[in-house]
Amino acid sequence: MGNGYANSNLGPSRRTTLAALMTAMGFPLFSQGNLYAQVVGSAPRPFRVDVPQAKVDRILTRVREAEWPDRLDAPDLRYGVSWDYMKALAEYWTEHFDWRKSEANLNRYSQFIARVEDYDIHFYHVRGRGPKPMPLIVTHGWPGSVFEFLDAIGPLSDPAKYGGSADDAFDVVIPSLPGFGFSSKPNGKPIGLPTVARLWNRLMTEVLGYPTYGAQGGDFGRLVTVQLALSHRDSLLGVHFNGLFEGRLPPPEAEQTPDERAWRRTLDAYNATQRDYATFKTISLKPSPSLSLIIRWVPQLGS
Repeated sequence: MGNGYANSNLGPSRRTTLAALMTAMGFPLFSQGNLYAQVVGSAPRPFRVDVPQAKVDRILTRVREAEWPDRLDAPDLRYGVSWDYMKALAEYWTEHFDWRKSEANLNRYSQFIARVEDYDIHFYHVRGRGPKPMPLIVTHGWPGSVFEFLDAIGPLSDPAKYGGSADDAFDVVIPSLPGFGFSSKPNGKPIGLPTVARLWNRLMTEVLGYPTYGAQGGDFGRLVTVQLALSHRDSLLGVHFNGLFEGRLPPPEAEQTPDERAWRRTLDAYNATQRDYATFKTISLKPSPSLSLIIRWVPQLGS
C-alpha cells in the first residue's frame, strides 16, 4: 500500500468550523491541490514504535534496583505520593505491565517521521472519513505525550462511526514536541514557543500541504497553540484550548457574576488542597535514578 505520501490528493478542507470545537476566525480557504507536493527535506517516512527488548530490560532493572527512602506515613500528600502506592506501582510496572501490548496500542494509527528544518518530528496522521475533513493539529502538554490523544483520534477522524456526522470529520495530526517521545531533541541550545509554532506550521503547510488548519492544545500545548495564532494567523481556521490558565487578575468579587464567584471559590479550594505537586514535595531516592523519581512525582499530578 505504500505510505500514502507519494501520490495523494485529499481535496479541499471543510469551510466551516465546528462551533463546539473551534473558534471561527474567518480566514479564507485556498484550493489545496496536491497535498504532498511541497516537502521539507524529504517526504514523511512511516514509523512504528518498536523498542528493543534490551532497552526495556534496562529500564525495568533500574526500577527494581532503586533504593527506596524510609517510609513516611501521612493521610494526605504532605510528603508526596503514598509510599505504599508507589511500591505497588513499581511492582506493577516491573512484574505485570505488558509493554508489548501497550506498544501495539500506540501503533493502532498511522505514524510518521518528517524532517522539518533541523528536527525529526514524529507525528500521527489519520485522515478523516467524510466529505471535507478539516485539518487539525493537536499538541500535547508536559509531562505528557501523544498517548494522551489516542482515544480521541477515532471520534475526530471518523465521527460517523461514533454516532456523529461524517460532515464533522477531521484530518488529525498529532506531533510529538521536540525532545519528547520519538521526535529529535534540540541540539546545542533550548528552543521556545516561536520555534515550535514555526515547526508545526511548516509541518502542516509544507510537509502535509494543508494551506489552512485548526489547532488545539492544553497545558504546554495551549501555549504552542497561542503562539500559532500569534505568529501564523493566516494559516489558522481557528483554535481550541483545554486547561486554560488565567492570564490576568480577576475583577473584584462585587463585579463578578454568581457563576464567576463560584468558579473562583472552586479554583481557590483546588489550589489550596490539590496542587501539592507544585511545591515538588516528592521524596527523592538515594541515589535517584531519573525513571524512579519520575514515577514518584508524576502520580501527584493526578492525585
